[in-house]
Amino acid sequence: VREAYVADEGHVLCSIDYSYIELVSAAQKCLDLFGQSVLADKINAGFDPHAYLGAGLARKLEPSAFKASANDDENYLSFLEQKKANPPWYKHWRTLAKPTGLGLPGGLGAARFVAYAKSQFGVDLIKIAGSREAAVELAKALKQEWLDLYPEFKAYFEWVNRDCIDV
Repeated sequence: VREAYVADEGHVLCSIDYSYIELVSAAQKCLDLFGQSVLADKINAGFDPHAYLGAGLARKLEPSAFKASANDDENYLSFLEQKKANPPWYKHWRTLAKPTGLGLPGGLGAARFVAYAKSQFGVDLIKIAGSREAAVELAKALKQEWLDLYPEFKAYFEWVNRDCIDV
């Protein structure tokens, strides 16, 4: 028998799952703070932000898979074609994008990111990179590509460091 939650008399329990809600709220925060957000632009244009980042990560770390002249949006469209043409490859890069896009806005450093990726998403950067040291370097490369795709987060981290205080 599984646990069950029962609402108090006169109340209703509700569960809602929005696609990539964490990214939506991060993009909105950047819009509110800076008046622009590439992430918000991509979400509003109907792009899958995990696939968009996965495409960027794949292009940076496996450049032979893409045309060198492709811009980020063309790269994304080419990446989406691999969903049917090469599902394991597509899934690898999109899955790698999840801890990157979801963990980095929270301020994870490289070493903690390695642990977070494995514990929360089953992405073993040590296995991928070959050693813990190489995994930390890979985490740094993932962060740089994320910042290149979504430059508003450079300003976001400046804002956090300048205006946010621990209480």
